[in-house]
Amino acid sequence: MLFILNTILFSLLINSFLLILFKTKINTFNCGIWAFHGNPKHFSKDKFNILGLFNESRGGDACGVASNGYHKTFSDTFFRNYFTAIPNFIDLPISNYYLGHTRATSANNLASKYKNEYSQPFKLLNSSSVGVHNGTLYNNDELLAKYPVPKNFKLGKETFSPNDSQILLYTLLYIKDLSILTEYEGAAATIWFDETTKTLN
Repeated sequence: MLFILNTILFSLLINSFLLILFKTKINTFNCGIWAFHGNPKHFSKDKFNILGLFNESRGGDACGVASNGYHKTFSDTFFRNYFTAIPNFIDLPISNYYLGHTRATSANNLASKYKNEYSQPFKLLNSSSVGVHNGTLYNNDELLAKYPVPKNFKLGKETFSPNDSQILLYTLLYIKDLSILTEYEGAAATIWFDETTKTLN
C-alpha cells in the first residue's frame, strides 16, 4: 500500500514538474482525481491534502471533496485555497471513502452562472452516490439522447443541462449501465462510489 502511494506521489510530482518547466498545460492532463477507500483509521488528511496539491497542476478552475455525508465544491479556485485551511476542512467526517477532484475546464464554460453545479465531485440527485471524471466526451449529446439521463437539472426555478461528466457518471451510478463505457468518444478516467453496494469503482 505504501509503495503504491509513493508511486502515485512520485508520478504526480514528475507531472507537476514538467508542467511548471514547460509553463503550459498538456491537453491530456486536464483534471485531477484521487481517492481513498478502506478502514477510516488508515485515512490521513495530510496525505489526502498532498495528493490534492499535486493535482493542482491538472486543475485550477474548480475543486471539490466528497465522502459519506460530506460534499463540497468550489469554483474558480485551486485546491489549496479551501481544503488546506483548517477552518474549511475540519468538518470532514469519518468515512471509509473520500474522493477529490481538481478541474481544468474542457466542457461547459465556467463563466456560466451554474459553474459550481458543474464542479466535481458530482452527487447524484436523490442519492448518496458520488463520482469524479477526468476527460472530455465528444459525443455527449448522442449519449444524452440514448440513455435515460435527466435532460435538465433544476436549480430553484431555473434549469441547466448536464455536461459530459454528469452524463457519464449518472449512467454509471444511477442507471448502472456499463455499456456506456464502450460507446463514448473521447477520454475518461472515472472513480465513483456506489452508496447502494458500498463499493468504490
